[in-house]
Amino acid sequence: MRQIRSEWIKFRSLKMNWWIISIMTIIAVVGPTLLAFMQTVAFDSSKKAPEPKLNIVWDSVGSFTQFYMLFAIILVIMMVVQEYQFGTMQIALITHANRVTYFLSKLTFAGLVTAVTYGFTTFIGFIGAYIGQRGMLTKQSFFELFTEYAGLIYGRALLAVLLTTVIMVGLSFLFKSSMATILTYCFVFFVLNNILLLALNQTLGDATGPNLMYWLVAFAPAMCLDVLMQGTFSGSMHVLSPITGALNMPITQDQYLIITAIVYAVMALISVTIALIMFKKQNI
Repeated sequence: MRQIRSEWIKFRSLKMNWWIISIMTIIAVVGPTLLAFMQTVAFDSSKKAPEPKLNIVWDSVGSFTQFYMLFAIILVIMMVVQEYQFGTMQIALITHANRVTYFLSKLTFAGLVTAVTYGFTTFIGFIGAYIGQRGMLTKQSFFELFTEYAGLIYGRALLAVLLTTVIMVGLSFLFKSSMATILTYCFVFFVLNNILLLALNQTLGDATGPNLMYWLVAFAPAMCLDVLMQGTFSGSMHVLSPITGALNMPITQDQYLIITAIVYAVMALISVTIALIMFKKQNI
């Protein structure tokens, strides 16, 4: 607990952290509110009744969940890298004879930061979206609606956020640079996925049996993150269907979800293990 308290003191003393949290809060409220309001107005102007299964509140909040996580990840990256840049890590390691203890305390506090910021911004985003749709598309009360989606928000979505945090903490210790770590995040979770999808499209029809590209796309970091956060299995199930059909191994959505969580957890474990090994050898 002493190490965690020390991390909290350092975190709250940096004004930049509170600026980021303030921006997160504003986006969390304004973004889903405006999106829900605009979609409600669109239905009003079209004179069409919304589909029974349409949930404008969840759709509006879900559109911003990646932004909530991105800002939380930026907080974590800065929290680690600033220790290198300002030379405070040398002082911290004097009081932490064991580097493993220091590393784990940093990792634990990073998880707490992302969990709290993601949970808070998602909750107030729900409030904003519920207000924005003006009760016209969602007749449930706010707490009934929030309870319905709480399992997704604070279940597998939170798991995805925490695993991503572990990966990014590992990369922060490896690169010791905010810019390099953020660029790596953008490449892995945005650019790489598109490259794999393009490569998959080129290989479709070239082989009658299972293709390695199917597996690379289905379990790419971005696809794992999307599945765990949004629960959108259709794209990944479409990718997997030729493989499971060729191998005569039918797979359900729940099974794919479990496999995805395991694969993503392994990625996080590899990232943080490599970072810890390198950190123990670093000259600081």
